[in-house]
Amino acid sequence: MSYQRVIPRDLFNESKLLKCLGQLALIIHDRVNVPRELELTHDDSEFSGFQIEQNQDSAALYCANMQLTFAGQVIELNLPYNSKESYPLNYVVNDDDDGRVFTDDGKLSHGFLVSLKALNRINA
Repeated sequence: MSYQRVIPRDLFNESKLLKCLGQLALIIHDRVNVPRELELTHDDSEFSGFQIEQNQDSAALYCANMQLTFAGQVIELNLPYNSKESYPLNYVVNDDDDGRVFTDDGKLSHGFLVSLKALNRINA
């Protein structure tokens, strides 16, 4: 753990991160408007649960033992600290392409899908 948790604030922050990751996992599992090459994996070899960490520069939360990949390319996921939005999960690809993963109602955002298509063209 990379930060000192304070209750109740961090219960809400971490639960929102897990809610977003769960929503993404369901969409990928059901293959709802998502390319076959998109995968979300959980590495439980060192830590049996979900290892929530905080970026010391941005204060954003992320799950250190989960990884989103598309066609072999890692897509970073993070959640802004204390966000009041329903699905505030962010993505970053190659340190220069970023945005929101979801719309307000929990569907994949247009920007995220466009970034995946662009990434697919780069890796083709």
